Formats: sequence, C-alpha cells, structure tokens
Amino acid sequence: MFWTGLPARLTALTPFFRPPRDAGPHPSGATAAGPRQLPLAGHLALLCLVLLVPVLLLTGGLVQIYLSAQRDVLRHEALSRAHSIMTLLERDMEGQVAALQVMAANLALEAPDAASFSRRARMAGSLLGGRILLHRAEDGRAARAAPVISAPGAPPSANDQGSFARTRRDRAPAISGLVRMGPGEPFSVVITVPVLRDNQVASLLSLAMNPDRLLERLRQVRLPEGWIALIVDGQRHIMVRSERQEELQGRLISEAAQEASGAASNFWSGRSMTGEPVLVASAFSSELGWRTGILVPARVAEAPLRRSLWLLGAGAGLLAALAIGLAVIFARRIAHPVQQLVRMAQQLGRGTAVQPIATPIREVSEVGAALAEASKALRQREKALAESEARLARALHAARIGTWDWEVETDVLTGSVGCEALYGVAEGHMPTHAAMEAAVHPEDRGLLRAAVAAALDPAGPGHYDALFRVVWPDERIRWLHRQGAVVERRLDGRPLRLSGVVMDVTPAQEAAERERQLASEVDHRARNVLTVVQSVLRMSRADDPMRFAEAVKGRVTALARAHTLLASGQWLGSAFHSVVRDALGVHHQSGRILLKGPALTIAAHAVQPLVLVLHELATNAAQYGPLSGDQGQVLLSWMRLEDSLILCWRESGGPPVREAPDQGFGLKVVENTVRRQLGGTVEIRWEPTGINCRMRFEAARVLQQGSGAPPAMLLPGRPGPVPLRA
Repeated sequence: MFWTGLPARLTALTPFFRPPRDAGPHPSGATAAGPRQLPLAGHLALLCLVLLVPVLLLTGGLVQIYLSAQRDVLRHEALSRAHSIMTLLERDMEGQVAALQVMAANLALEAPDAASFSRRARMAGSLLGGRILLHRAEDGRAARAAPVISAPGAPPSANDQGSFARTRRDRAPAISGLVRMGPGEPFSVVITVPVLRDNQVASLLSLAMNPDRLLERLRQVRLPEGWIALIVDGQRHIMVRSERQEELQGRLISEAAQEASGAASNFWSGRSMTGEPVLVASAFSSELGWRTGILVPARVAEAPLRRSLWLLGAGAGLLAALAIGLAVIFARRIAHPVQQLVRMAQQLGRGTAVQPIATPIREVSEVGAALAEASKALRQREKALAESEARLARALHAARIGTWDWEVETDVLTGSVGCEALYGVAEGHMPTHAAMEAAVHPEDRGLLRAAVAAALDPAGPGHYDALFRVVWPDERIRWLHRQGAVVERRLDGRPLRLSGVVMDVTPAQEAAERERQLASEVDHRARNVLTVVQSVLRMSRADDPMRFAEAVKGRVTALARAHTLLASGQWLGSAFHSVVRDALGVHHQSGRILLKGPALTIAAHAVQPLVLVLHELATNAAQYGPLSGDQGQVLLSWMRLEDSLILCWRESGGPPVREAPDQGFGLKVVENTVRRQLGGTVEIRWEPTGINCRMRFEAARVLQQGSGAPPAMLLPGRPGPVPLRA
C-alpha cells in the first residue's frame, strides 16, 4: 500500500514536481482520462530510493565479510608468531640438553676432582648461559663429601624436585619450569640429565639457566607494535614476558586463561594480567611442557577495524546524503529546463508534423515530440551547410586561399579559417584592415592602399587586384595576391562592405624569379663561352693545321662538356668528381687516373676554367707522359687546407725525363688559366717519372659555400676506396 501511494505523496509534498500550468495538452493527444504520468522529478526520487536501499544492504554485508576476514588474518598471524617462538625455544633447549649430555658422558667415563670439575663447570656454564651443578642420585641434593664431585651452589627448591625425580625415574633429560635454586636466589630454568655408570644413575648434572636467555629468544620474533609475547611453564607460571617482565614474572595466569589454554594451539579473547581486554593466541610444546602466548590488546586489534568501520559508515552516510541531495537538486534543475526546452522546441518545429516518441515520462515525451518536429529540417539544413563548408574549407586549404569580408565604416575585418595565417598572424590578431596593412611589406603598402582607394571611389570600378609581399614574424617574405569587390553600398554610392579572396602565390613568384635569373645566367655563360673559344683559337698554335684542328676540337669539346654539366645543375655549381669526369673524358674511363680527396662542390664560375686546366694536363700526359704508354698512372689529389684548396697532379710510370723540356703551349694554358681566371698559383716540376703540378686556390673563390666532406680515395667507376698503386 505504501509503494502504491508513493507517487501521489511525492506530488503532494513537492510543489516543484507539478507540471506547469501552460504546458498544454499532451503531444500525442492523450486527455486527462488517459494514463496518469509521473513527472520527471518523481521518477528521479523513486530511482534514488530504489538504488539506495540495495547499496546500503550491500555495504552492511561487505562490512561483515571484511570484519570476519580481518579477524581470520589476525588469528592466523598471532598463532604463527606463537608457533615461531615455540620452535625457537625447542631448538634452543635441544642444544642445551645436547651439551649437558656430552658433559654427562665425560663424567661417566672419568672421575675428575672437585677443582677440575668446578673449572669445567664454570667454562661450560658461561657458554650455556647458566650454572652447572652435580647432584647425588639418591635425593637430588648436591654432593658434599669426597669423592663425589660437586659444584658450589645451594640445593634446588622443592619446585624443582619433580624434574630430578623424572630424570632418575626415566633416566632421560628433564626440563623444569620456573624455580628458585635457593632462598633469595633469582628465578631459573633447570635442565637435568643423568650421569650413568653401569646403566645406573650415578649422579645428576643440571644447568640452572637464567630466564633472560628465553627472553632473548622471545624477542627474536619481531612482533607488530603493541603486541605482547610471553612463555608459561607447566605450572601456569609466567616465565618471561616481553613487557613488564620484572613485575609479572612468576605469577600465575588467570583461571580463564588456564581453562582456555588446554589445547595444543588456541585463540580466544579474555583479559590480561592488568585487566585489559586482549585477544590471545597460544601454542603448546609437549617436549618442554611450556606454552607460548601472543597477547593482542583489543585497542590495538580493533584500531584499524574501527577506522575502517568509521570510513565505511561515513561513506554510507555520505552516499545516502548525496543520493537525497542529488534527487532534490537534479529534480529542480532538470524538470524546469526540460519544460522550457519543450516550449522552445515546439516553437522551432511547428513547420513539420511528425509522430512524437512514446515515453512514460511526460517531460521527455514533450521534448521528444518537439525535437521530432524540428529534427528533420535541422538535420537537412545542417548536413547541407556542413558539406558546403567542408568542401569550401578543403578547397581553400588546398589552394592556400582565404576569404575575407571588410566593413568599411567600422573597419571590422573578418576572414575564413586560415586567412590570417597567410599573413603570418595568429588567429584573432588581425581584426581590422589597418592591422592587415601592418603585415604588408613597407615597400608594397603604397601600392595596396592605392588599389583599395580606387575600389572605394564611388566613380571607380568597385574592385581591385593587388600583388604584394608580407613579412612574417620570422622575417620570411611571402607573396600574396589579394582581390576584392564592393558588395554593399549606400544610397549615395559609397561602399559599405567589400568581400574578396587572398591567396599565397609565393611558389609561383619564386619560380618566375628563378627562371629570370636562369635566363640571365645562361646568357652570361654563353657570352663567356664565346670569349673563351676566341681565346683558345688565339692561343692555339697554327704550325700544323691537323694538330691545330685537333687541339681546338679537344678544348672546345671540354668547354662544351663543362657547359652541359652546369646546365644540368641549373648553373648552381657542380660536384668536383663530376667536373673531373667531364674534364678527363676518355682518359678517365681508362681507369689509370686515380682520384683522392673529399667531396666538394665547385662554384659555377670556376667550373669551365678548371675543366680547361684538367683537360690540358690530361692531354699532355696522353701525348708525352705516362698515359702515352701502357704502365703509366696519374694521381689527382686535392684537399682543403684552412682557407685554401690544394690540387695536385702527379704522374708516374711514364717515359723517363732526363731534363726539363721547354714549356709547351698546353702548360702555358694551365698557368694562364690558374693565375688569371681562377686567381691561384701554380708550380710545375719535371721529375724523372713525369710532371708534378701543384695548384693552390682561394677556397672562397672556387668552392660553393658549405662544401666539404671526409677524404676518400676513389678509382673512377669503382665503388669505395682503393689502394694507391706506385
């Protein structure tokens, strides 16, 4: 009955649950006689209540499981520590008994005098941590008259007579509990072993051990903070205790503890000797007759549980408060905006009639009906607009084009996405036409202003086309092509708004500039080639027409190869290896000219003179030097030394040279070309194996800037370095 009437109660108690008076009829056409719908706020309240109850029940169950698990963990850990202590005690006592048995075996074989025994007893006692005594077998008292040997000390108390009796009866070692060896003596633990002669107990050998040795074993097992460990003998006396040892040693444990400690190992709750509630774990040793105990004060054991319970309780309380608070807050925050959204959606979507969605929540049904009315038209319009904008954005981005719109009177400039980036300006930092002009190169601002002014003239064409440069923040220069037209005017013809496009035409401008420079360079090089050809003709000898024609042909061919090489590199310079290959021609293909030097790039203006020099040297070597035979070789090496380029031509294996001949025309060409055209120096020496020519140039004059690489020795046509042959 309660759950049946709960919606009505919620509606009556919370005025904000009521629907607004102007909500109007249900979109589906349902009347007041139809099924009653619960407002959204009521559904939220019911949902919170339904979810909160199982969460609280689950939390309680988890708390019980957690408490049980924590108690099991505590029990297991405490029993483990108790058994660990007992294991250490058993091993220690076994060692003590074994040591006494060794002494008893020696006494059974020999009868040392009192002085010798006392000396041995003191030495052994210091090692075993106590006093060693020898007693008569009849009554267990220490022997006094010779020849029975005894160690100084009082007879054991009555508390220890049982261990002596067990030793005599069983002829086996016995370990006592806590005893006093005499009036005023401290507590001891006595270990007794029989001394057998002829299979009869001749005397008893005992070790009165200080209980502090047991305390050391007790402390070898590390306990958590606040835990207490103790050892109890067979008479339920406390032998040692990790806390308050002196105060509680020798006292009987409580009756409740005596009753609970009957099993070999046990775990129970009780009170300590001081009356504090504790959890006790105990372990019993049948060999020693002792029991170890671990006391965990309830305040220590329950501290983490209390913290956990407090946290869980606080969490459950916060969860309940949060659920109730959220139910109220979200009921108020959702119900009212949803009703407003319904009215807005109805106004937005009256143009199209579609069937609304069906839902048991009145507000959601109304929103669904309103959104269904507007969604079809909105989706179509948004889709078309998105596709159009996407196509435009892709096209503008691909073409590096931006669109712009300028309101003349307010000087407000707007543009498409990426338009400002064409000017090197961050998005939103070019709001005015003046800000756009500030990014233009100072030399081009006048041109742009004149074009804009002509477009703004009421009697003018109403549009403009301007090509100008802009300076980016990193000082790079970019070329922009801007076009604009008046799209709105006043009645008197004055422009109100201009629109247009701007595009980045830097690559096209740079390509045009490169073509212009290349054409100029080709024209310049062509004139240079003609000048060089004329010089070759003038310097070539005309004694023998055939030789004259051959010499001219070879030199012109070398210049032609240099020209082709420069043209292939767009007159920007050539690699030194390519220059050498084209200069040497067929001599390079023979493989008898060895190259050694780093990779360099020769400047464009130095390629033709250098080709002519190498051609003359190779021609001379082929006619008169090592390349005229079958065994000769030439080493062409070069290196960059500081600001100089050193070039060496060294011949070997040619016809022997007995004296330096007159300098021929080819070598004169070499000297003149090196000195006059390249501004270098040349030194030519005639050696028995051929010419040794050394040339030096200014690196800045013949090398392209940035040229240089590690040295290598290469043979043309073979990959990688090769050895130099003598």
